[in-house]
Amino acid sequence: MPKTAKLHGPAVENQAQAEGVLAEMAALERKMIQADLEMREACDLAKAKACEIKKPLESRYKELEAVIKKWAAMNKSLLFTERKTLDLAFGTLGFIASTQIRQMQDVSEQETLARIKSFGFAEAIRVSECVNKEAMEAWPEERLALVGCLRRTLDKWFCKPKQEKANR
Repeated sequence: MPKTAKLHGPAVENQAQAEGVLAEMAALERKMIQADLEMREACDLAKAKACEIKKPLESRYKELEAVIKKWAAMNKSLLFTERKTLDLAFGTLGFIASTQIRQMQDVSEQETLARIKSFGFAEAIRVSECVNKEAMEAWPEERLALVGCLRRTLDKWFCKPKQEKANR
């Protein structure tokens, strides 16, 4: 035998009672919408206040980050002789070396393309006929120079303060 749903509250026996129930539902819905609006307004105010508090802090953080990166770059040969990171009491400082294939100063990309074609280095040419520097990354320096390119290493500095656990 199927179970029947039991309704809690007053039963609706006529159209007037149905109108009354719908009116109460509408009033409850308006109150819920008003509560949501008040909650959103409070959240918006809290977010705006947090943004105002954070602005000068973020600005100072960026200044300090620039200063520490500049100091590390100036002292790279002293600080990073054995490794690329330095663990300090309040954080880690280091760099990530990345390499790029770049054009030599007096050699245009068209000249490099012509040289690549003349030497038969087809893997360095894309279908759209532009220099494929990704394919050239594995090439030795002599081969890069032959087509008018050189390898340049860039240091990307980073620093990350240690985060202490918040007391609750």
